[in-house]
Amino acid sequence: MKNVSILSFHLRYQRARIFAPAIRYHEGHCTIRMFHFDLNTLQVAGEEIVLVNKGAKPTDQPIWIEGPHLIKKDNYYYLIAAEGGTSEGHSEVVFRSRQVDGPYISSDHNPILTQRHLSSDRRHPVTTTGHADFVKTPQGDWWSVFLGCRPCFEDHFNTGREIFMAPVIWKESWPVIDVKGVTK
Repeated sequence: MKNVSILSFHLRYQRARIFAPAIRYHEGHCTIRMFHFDLNTLQVAGEEIVLVNKGAKPTDQPIWIEGPHLIKKDNYYYLIAAEGGTSEGHSEVVFRSRQVDGPYISSDHNPILTQRHLSSDRRHPVTTTGHADFVKTPQGDWWSVFLGCRPCFEDHFNTGREIFMAPVIWKESWPVIDVKGVTK
């Protein structure tokens, strides 16, 4: 697993097999690739599979797709990842597939979480959001936990990244992070 970011490592267990998406820097951009991990030998088995090449909208030349997470809901596997760096361009994007190893298609509504489009002089802003994951409560509700910052002056942050939560709603079998007043 040469040149693979183990910081962006998330496992998905299915039928005695583990699928591990990871990031690889490739020809000037990042890709999300999947590795099959053998539980008996505790080693990567088989060939790596490219799941996402160049980001959610390659024509926009996105930067730094990273932090992949796999979620299974109903008949789909969802791959969510941060994209756009860790500054004001940060976001969360989503892809889905019927098979865990792809092919994955990008949502037409990407990014599903960002503050890029909001005014920087808004009252009490939360910026640089991304690195999300989803959780399902025992009551069946879906939530997203994600990182963001609250600037104290221009683009300066005295608390660094913080953890935020927002509900996830599902529209036409796609997740939408429901930041109040933005996605409704």
